[in-house]
Amino acid sequence: MKHFPKEATAFINCSMASFVKKSGGDDDIACMKKFGLVKLKMKICAECPETLEMMMQYKSRIQNLDPKPYYMPWIVIDGKWSKEQLEEAEDNLEKLICNLLKDRNVMSPACKNYY
Repeated sequence: MKHFPKEATAFINCSMASFVKKSGGDDDIACMKKFGLVKLKMKICAECPETLEMMMQYKSRIQNLDPKPYYMPWIVIDGKWSKEQLEEAEDNLEKLICNLLKDRNVMSPACKNYY
């Protein structure tokens, strides 16, 4: 996210939506093109030490979740998992995040389409 702060949520939203609709996530390249992301930069970001450290921290955090994750990404908000939020995230992660921010009286310019 550090390397693609503006595009990260939009890309993840696009990727998850294509994965759910097509059961595979083969449209990641199309999502990258849609948001002007470069495959090599994303590969470098995915393999950098910061990302690997973040993934190790994430792994340790999910080991004690209830229920146990049965696929990734596993959406946990405020330390809790719910099927409803998972389904909302699969449908539109960006909208879910924006609505959660709005509920906390945080108005982000990135969410202007949802206010």
